[in-house]
Amino acid sequence: MTNKTIYDVSVSAGTITEQAARFEQPDRTYEFSVEATDDEIGELRRLLDSYADQDMHALRRAPVPYKSADHDEATESFNNRTYQLYAALYALGTTETRDYIEQSQMLAKLRNPDYEHPGYERR
Repeated sequence: MTNKTIYDVSVSAGTITEQAARFEQPDRTYEFSVEATDDEIGELRRLLDSYADQDMHALRRAPVPYKSADHDEATESFNNRTYQLYAALYALGTTETRDYIEQSQMLAKLRNPDYEHPGYERR
């Protein structure tokens, strides 16, 4: 049997901290709690780092004036990385984390962006 540890994850800060450390640093903030093996937390770290990289790439791409951001490779890549990250958070999440992700419908919204509305047709 593989031992799992509970970690606190902050997507906004890009941090993963063993939950036990939260009691040593009570001012530390987090959005999600997960229960993971060393290998699983390593994969989650990779996804979190990749998410941050894609975020920066999409941000640098956003102000290009002659190209719409919808259906853009950078935006689609960022959306895919975001989905992968939140799917992993859901899979490893505590009951509270899974409940929050379900109630907010994050995965459904990430999988189905609002590109069906008028003005978003592919050209």
